[in-house]
Amino acid sequence: MRRRFSGVVGSALALAFALSLAVSPSAHAEGLLFASNAGSLGGIESVTPFSVNGDGSLAARKVVRVGDRPEGVAITPDARFLYVVTDVSPGVRGYAIGPGGALTEVPGSPFKSEGINTTGVAVAPSGDRLFVTNRGTALNNAADPGSVAVYDIDPASGALTPVGGSPFGVTGLEDPAGIAVAPDGGHVFVTGDAAGVTFDPRVAVFEIDPGTGFLSQVGGSPFATGSKQAFPIVVSPDGTRVFVGNVNLISGNSISVLDVNRETGALSPVPGSPFATAGSAPVGLALTPDGSRLLSGERGAGFFRGVSVYDISAAGALTSISGSPFSTEEREVRGAAVSADGHRVYAMASAEPGVVVGFSLAGGGGLTLLPGSPYPTGDQFSNNFPIAIAPTQTPRPDFTVPTTDLGNPTTFDASATRVDGGEATRFDWDFGDGATLVDGGPSPTHTYGALGTYRVTLTVRNDCAGDAIFSGGTVFTGQTALCNGPPTATSVKTVAVVDSKAPVVNGLAIARRFAPSSKPTARSAVASGKRVRRGTKIRYSLSEAARTTIVFERKSKAGRTKRFKRVGALTRHGKEGKNVVPFSGRIGRRALSPGRYRLVVTAADASGNTSQPKRKGFSIAPAPH
Repeated sequence: MRRRFSGVVGSALALAFALSLAVSPSAHAEGLLFASNAGSLGGIESVTPFSVNGDGSLAARKVVRVGDRPEGVAITPDARFLYVVTDVSPGVRGYAIGPGGALTEVPGSPFKSEGINTTGVAVAPSGDRLFVTNRGTALNNAADPGSVAVYDIDPASGALTPVGGSPFGVTGLEDPAGIAVAPDGGHVFVTGDAAGVTFDPRVAVFEIDPGTGFLSQVGGSPFATGSKQAFPIVVSPDGTRVFVGNVNLISGNSISVLDVNRETGALSPVPGSPFATAGSAPVGLALTPDGSRLLSGERGAGFFRGVSVYDISAAGALTSISGSPFSTEEREVRGAAVSADGHRVYAMASAEPGVVVGFSLAGGGGLTLLPGSPYPTGDQFSNNFPIAIAPTQTPRPDFTVPTTDLGNPTTFDASATRVDGGEATRFDWDFGDGATLVDGGPSPTHTYGALGTYRVTLTVRNDCAGDAIFSGGTVFTGQTALCNGPPTATSVKTVAVVDSKAPVVNGLAIARRFAPSSKPTARSAVASGKRVRRGTKIRYSLSEAARTTIVFERKSKAGRTKRFKRVGALTRHGKEGKNVVPFSGRIGRRALSPGRYRLVVTAADASGNTSQPKRKGFSIAPAPH
């Protein structure tokens, strides 16, 4: 007798999927979700990639045919490879994940699990090994009670190689189904039943040799969960507890909570375990990144189906949130996944057509449907553990530094920043001049007050929950990491603040006609406002402090052509605003000869920017006798 759980039969698959594509949001999304479809009753037997939009809604991508009745899915921490186990031999298929969730089968796929009815799958938090369960042929079948297969993952290609000794038998356990790896990678937990017809649930625990991947069953294993028919299992992100769904369609539905001895792997129930469920048949479990809440796909009265939410106390006790289970209508949930920020829950339903039901998880624990939910998969029905979200990766900050003019607002652009598998949620800026901007967004504006070169530092945070519990660089609850690597990353670039704005000369004025005085005019000096008795004053205004050159040109006439010839120049260190240059009619001691002249005034600032010339005509009269 096989213990399988089937969904409700219906139709209209193709039409529903076509409509879903027509209304799917088109906004770009970095997040990816994958759902496996059993394809029962004439379906495709496939995996559906979804992109996750900014509001949490899903957009289905091209369905990938797998065949062999797909079951569990798991993703490597770096989000490069997806593995799907199948109910029919050979048992394991591997895919490289491309842009938009496009899947390409890895070299050598499919891979033999060396067993049948391959159901559960988990990737080690280090990303270097894959673990799968083979449920075997039937109850009380001593010839094939089931096993656990272990593979090394090639980091370049994703190809699998069985470790020495694989597959590993499970002493005292039959029908192994659920599997979870400890967040520190030291142990693997496998659910099943005690041998015989008791249906007594058990969790077998193996120690993982870090060098070879060889499994050794720990002393006292398998451990009782205290209920009936252990099936799904997840591990708290700190590795101190496991949560086991006890699925019995007749009686005894519950969730067991077991403390983990992290040294030996031994399990012991927390006080009050097992805990009654809000519904029944908890076949799909998931944990929030902070380990404070448990999500469970369950049945309600009659044909009601939904997702229950449980608060987890410090002692491990479970308390259901009011309203649990939250409705997925008559669609039976076969698996659940929580987003890296802990704000969204996705439930894979076994139905015709197949759908993923998306919820927003409120602070109080209640669930509300996301926009457009449910989201058709393009296939129908699902088996066990059929959903996984690509882990959020460490941000890759990038920003452009434009040419920066002194005194002008400068806008930085960090729109090229990427967070694979997630999104950037916070941009903190240090502009290098003592000014900072916390959570300033990707395009802040800053004005520098002095020339120079500054180191601008941008720190970006991804969407991993702020209170997420990391272990060994990942947030991990047993099968697929939620977050991989540090949640923040920094980029530093230099910005040169320059003065590229030329000064402006305005208001140039000089007496139209005057005679030279007897006193010389300094060729170089600071412009001042001192009075002169003879000669005149040259007046002008500057937009900024600048070195001013005053060129004198005498007008000459050759035929009908008017020409001007330079006859001398003065330089002055002008100030911003009004400037006055006393001019005696002499350049140094040399008096200008009577005639017609013009001034040509230019200004150059400290950065070498030169103004447009300003001109003004005047005449020199003969000196009085």
